[in-house]
Amino acid sequence: MSWSSGTRYSFLDSFVALDDFDYPQFRTFYGYISDGGYVSMHRNSERNKAILNIDLRAQKAFVLGKINSRLFISVQNLLNRDDLTILGAVPGGSAIRPNTQLDAVRRFGRRYEVGFHFAF
Repeated sequence: MSWSSGTRYSFLDSFVALDDFDYPQFRTFYGYISDGGYVSMHRNSERNKAILNIDLRAQKAFVLGKINSRLFISVQNLLNRDDLTILGAVPGGSAIRPNTQLDAVRRFGRRYEVGFHFAF
């Protein structure tokens, strides 16, 4: 069983702007555009929710002639949680029709594993 607090992430607004000599510069701001204008945020100001994970494994060892063997069954993500961990968010589109692109990892449902181990 493991529990972990949510990791932090930021809303990034990246764009190219010209400096005083018309050279393009890559700019990154922390925040997003909303209906009321630009909302400035601090770096890593958002947090994912906490994750509780329970894995089970049962095994039985036995001897078959001269061969040591084991049979095991494991269940991963016993609670069947569908957790989304956001690594970063890049807002896009317009204030009327925003579409935020997430850099994220999703952990889908329960998994089962059955196996044999032979040692000779």
